[in-house]
Amino acid sequence: MTHVHDTAPRSGTAGPGDAPRTPVGARVVVDAAGAPGTSADDLLDALAAVGLTPVAAGTAGTPVAAGAPGAGEATAYCALLLGEEAYGAERSPGLDRERVRAAALAMAAAGRGRLVLVTDATGETHAGTDPDRHARLAADRAWWQHLVTEVAGRGVVGNTVVTGYSPGLGHLLAPVAEAGLLRYLVQRRATTVADVAATVGFLVSEGCSYLVGETLPVDGGAGLGQIPSLPGRRPGAAERPGAAARPGTGRRPGPAGPHGPGGGGQQRYRTGRRPAPGGARRGRGAGRPPDRGAGGGGRRDRGGGPPGVDPAL
Repeated sequence: MTHVHDTAPRSGTAGPGDAPRTPVGARVVVDAAGAPGTSADDLLDALAAVGLTPVAAGTAGTPVAAGAPGAGEATAYCALLLGEEAYGAERSPGLDRERVRAAALAMAAAGRGRLVLVTDATGETHAGTDPDRHARLAADRAWWQHLVTEVAGRGVVGNTVVTGYSPGLGHLLAPVAEAGLLRYLVQRRATTVADVAATVGFLVSEGCSYLVGETLPVDGGAGLGQIPSLPGRRPGAAERPGAAARPGTGRRPGPAGPHGPGGGGQQRYRTGRRPAPGGARRGRGAGRPPDRGAGGGGRRDRGGGPPGVDPAL
């Protein structure tokens, strides 16, 4: 069955005088080979709602390659790769690489086109998931990036949309698990197909001609990690005696000294050294034995001569 939708102007879609938002082509081929189940149907409707004309790839009346002879104005190709086990998605059969590559090369031959990959493969690892399944999704994403690089210099712009948890795209978690996931999202809601469609609409527009090989997350800020902050001290923990800050300084007073509470510690804050025993101050030469003369006499004379010698001689 071929999905062809009405493209009458809607609120929020590009108008005749809004060239940057105008799609590069009237039709967008949506390839759902990598999306199990019927997760592509809602996306087709959402793409139509933003003014695009989505056509399902591989259906009757749809050319194998967008941009091929008889494809009309289909100069945009959107491939789906959905199968994130952590989101409760079904196993993805993977991209139909031969069909995607044929579409990309056809657009490159025409010197114009857009490639968009919609995927839930974030690249992050999750405990308890199948590593082989994760590796297959990662391999398809790597292959896509190589394809985008191959055709980028021939007028075809390719990018990737990474979606968050989205029941409209085939994700399904138990209610308790879903609530636990949404709790840490900035906007506290799942990604909708309308969110994804709006991003695809931007990537296939005339104004998006210099964004190449990038990944746009449409996950409501899941990567920000909005986890509630932990208290700096255990609730109810008592302060240590004398731990109150000194007014106007933000410092805690030192231990009690000969000059009262904090007296001995304040000198250490100023000098960085412990106070001398008995309250004596440290200074240059403090604590050194007095210099003796050669005959065991008194101190060195102020004249600076040799010990025991009269400087007047």
